Amino acid sequence: MAGGTRSTKGRGRAAPRSTQRSGADARQRTEARRTGSSQMQPRRGSRRRLIGVIAIVAILLVGVVGAVAVTGDDSDDPPEETARPVTAALTGTVVAEEGTVLPISATAATYHVTYQVETASGTTALLRTEMSSVRRPFDAQLLAYSEGGSSAAPDLDARSNLGLYADVTDPDHPDVGQGMPAAALGDLRFDGALDDLVDAGIFVVRERRELLGRECQVYRTGNLVESPPLALPTESTYADVCIDSAGLVLEEVAFVDGIAETYEVATAVQVDTSLDDDLFTIVGEPLTLDEGGNELGPLDTAEVPVANYWVPAAAPLGATHVGRYVLRTPNPEAAGDTGTSTTVGPSDPAGKSIDTYVDVYTTGPTFVVVHQGIVSAATTRDTTLGKDVEAGALGTARVVFGATGSTLVASNDTWFVEVTAPLSVADLGAIASTLQPVTANA
Repeated sequence: MAGGTRSTKGRGRAAPRSTQRSGADARQRTEARRTGSSQMQPRRGSRRRLIGVIAIVAILLVGVVGAVAVTGDDSDDPPEETARPVTAALTGTVVAEEGTVLPISATAATYHVTYQVETASGTTALLRTEMSSVRRPFDAQLLAYSEGGSSAAPDLDARSNLGLYADVTDPDHPDVGQGMPAAALGDLRFDGALDDLVDAGIFVVRERRELLGRECQVYRTGNLVESPPLALPTESTYADVCIDSAGLVLEEVAFVDGIAETYEVATAVQVDTSLDDDLFTIVGEPLTLDEGGNELGPLDTAEVPVANYWVPAAAPLGATHVGRYVLRTPNPEAAGDTGTSTTVGPSDPAGKSIDTYVDVYTTGPTFVVVHQGIVSAATTRDTTLGKDVEAGALGTARVVFGATGSTLVASNDTWFVEVTAPLSVADLGAIASTLQPVTANA
């Protein structure tokens, strides 16, 4: 692989940490919020499914994470009618025993699912309703309501578009941020990686069940599938999740040290349904670099921004090249705040922002995101649960499994390239093998 240099013209105050560069930071913040050790603690009763899925994009938003934590009942005691333990077993009707696998064969382009969710609070369960509306690959609205159902005002209204994420719970004061283009907020994409997850032992095949007239396949894994990272199951800490042929989670129960901590079940499912544009509308200006946010700026797709920029010989999977962007993130190592622009390179940690580059391709509900830049700006990843694959001129690369799409990671001493898509290891390797470095435009 060949390297490159780049310069920035922006000005910005350094963030307390590089939230884009470290996926581990997001996991640490998620765990802190779940255990109550974060300075941005949600109120009691707010540990729920949406925290896990929003944490996936927490590394993309600076200053919004605290706002998107769902707030719940302030009291230490749950309502009397919920004073019972979390449901500790799946309830869908068993229709086939272990060994008969239901494939994901009808990936949905759009869907709307309503969930009833229970989370443990001591020895009792707290209840809420959550609604997920998704138009793949990037648009989503996630709503959460406290016990009692869907009142006019949700506890949380979180949305995503391409590279844009927002908490619009208070429509008069929305929190909006830009970041890495990724799967729609909360959209779990096991359709391409399912066989890889089973082969790696991350998903252990169990029985097949039926719920709401839809069959679903049960897998045992090591963690709630909404909460990164994916993990291997153990004897006492695991999650049983039932996934239907459209790739949707219909039911899930999670145990920690043998105790049921979370249970969720779909109460209504609509697949390939018409969804109004208003569901996904984000109004408001995103945080700027000066405010500690990221900036995602469009670039000309006919030109490459730096020398030795990696591009595919043809659009992956015959997809449409949606756009090329520069992703600018605050540099936590910047010295002072003079408002001046500096060049950020492998040996220059004092720049006001860190720039990387993103190409986005789509075909129907499938997306491919190619992210690249200087190696010091690469996202920190735990690559333990993954698989090596040959990637053409990129050499041997590592595919890291993820719930919203797997990521192929390749780098040398100066440059990194990542390819993320809801595809198999083999498909990611094939796409990466078409990438070649090209000379920058004059």
